[in-house]
Amino acid sequence: MVASKKKTKKPKKVMNAIGYEFKPGCKFSSSKAPIYGKFMQQMGATTPAKVFKAAQPKTSPIHECFTWDKNDAAYKCNLDEARYLLRNIVIVYEVYDKQKPQDIKLVHTRAFVNLKDGVSAFEAGEYEHVKDVMDDKAKRAEYVATALRTLRQWRQNYAGLEELSELFDTIDKFLSKLL
Repeated sequence: MVASKKKTKKPKKVMNAIGYEFKPGCKFSSSKAPIYGKFMQQMGATTPAKVFKAAQPKTSPIHECFTWDKNDAAYKCNLDEARYLLRNIVIVYEVYDKQKPQDIKLVHTRAFVNLKDGVSAFEAGEYEHVKDVMDDKAKRAEYVATALRTLRQWRQNYAGLEELSELFDTIDKFLSKLL
């Protein structure tokens, strides 16, 4: 029996990288993105620890991206740990139809939300309990707007994956209805 050859799909679209930029709301100067991007690309597959080590020499192009004062760095690290804690606590809800209370589905959602997500992650605003946000009409609308910004950003992040093209079409149609 002859093994069948699997045909590999050829990409339908061509993607040419034309440069580096920072995401919206990033704290770094946009003019530095090409310098930082090329430097880190030359590192190949890397880790945050390797990036940090590469930044340590004062001559490193990414040296200025880090806080070198130990007290300031520790404080920023602690703030990041607090953000991590707030982002990772979830509420578990039981959801069921009143007609079929035996068909219980568990839904996990973030307990604390930051309505400023995506605007400036480093200096982001206050986190609020999701119930308080959902109960306030204006805050709920802002939360929906944040979710849509996140969806658009996710769509943009993975635009090069043709395997997700059907999902992208669905997202695009959904978003176009909102405009």
